[in-house]
Amino acid sequence: MDTNLLTNNVLSALQALENDLNGYEELTSRLLLAAEGTVFPLDLLAISALNRMINLTSGFDRMIRERNFICAGAILRLQLDTSLRFFAAWQVQNPHSFAASVVLDGTPVSKIKDRDGKHLSDRHLVNQLSKDFPWIETVYNRTCDYVHLSKTHFLFAVSANPSDQDRAVDIRIGRGDPLHMPESIYLEAIDAFRNAASILDHYLNGWIETKNRTHVTKSSAFDKPQT
Repeated sequence: MDTNLLTNNVLSALQALENDLNGYEELTSRLLLAAEGTVFPLDLLAISALNRMINLTSGFDRMIRERNFICAGAILRLQLDTSLRFFAAWQVQNPHSFAASVVLDGTPVSKIKDRDGKHLSDRHLVNQLSKDFPWIETVYNRTCDYVHLSKTHFLFAVSANPSDQDRAVDIRIGRGDPLHMPESIYLEAIDAFRNAASILDHYLNGWIETKNRTHVTKSSAFDKPQT
């Protein structure tokens, strides 16, 4: 796909995304070296989330460059999923047991309850995280349409022909976005992806701080990671 069809503003936004990706290497080092390399159960979930974020960022960047927004929108939803499910560790009584259940036992997050006895469904996690990040709910709802076959995909396949008085539509089936795709769509998506990734970055840093504090006190248990 010809990336020359992307505007300079979109290419600049993608460069910022690539800079974020490069910064994850330093975050990885701090995570693995925290507490003198001690590995806690929550680290298993942390490294899973971090590895997923790195690969999703790479994939999202490529899909935008190839002007494949149907795929990019779904990847954005997957990044929200990554951030939401790592955030879930802050909602339970014992983050270590939660992480072990998810990563080692394969227990669905939605089957686990928070400290108040509520199941950690996506909707519940969105509602909780929206208290600090109000934009989450809107982006979550919109990107779900890219995961499930919906009206969104129909709109990518057809377009109205303004010159046709009979209100005919043009059907377009093939790779890449319509040529009339506005740059604002790409810019909003890139911004949303970076914001979603920054949430995971925020909670990963909170966990790193908790690891170092916990190691200093020579205790392997804690009630709640820092934020």
